[in-house]
Amino acid sequence: MTRRSEPANYLSLSPAQENDHPAATDWLDLDCSNFAALPAASASDSGVYRIRTEGRVVYVGESKNLQARLRGHSTDPRFVGCDVSFAIIPNAETH
Repeated sequence: MTRRSEPANYLSLSPAQENDHPAATDWLDLDCSNFAALPAASASDSGVYRIRTEGRVVYVGESKNLQARLRGHSTDPRFVGCDVSFAIIPNAETH
C-alpha cells in the first residue's frame, strides 16, 4: 500500500459548522437546489446531492454525473418517494 505524504489535489468543501444542518439550503456554503422528487437533476454535471425523507436527510453523495446517479437512485426501493437536493460543482473530482 502506498501512503501519500501530501493531501490529494481535490476541490474541497468548507468544514461543517456546529449550526450547519444537512437539510438547510446553504449547507456547507453550497448553492443547493430546493428539495424535489427524485430524479430532479436534468444536468449531467458533477456535484453533491442529499436525499431526504420525512424531512430528514438519509443519504449524502457525490457524482461526476448527477443526472445518471440520481436516475439510478430513483429506482432504488430504499429511496422511492424521497426528495433530493443537489449542488453542481463543475470539474469536481470525486473520490
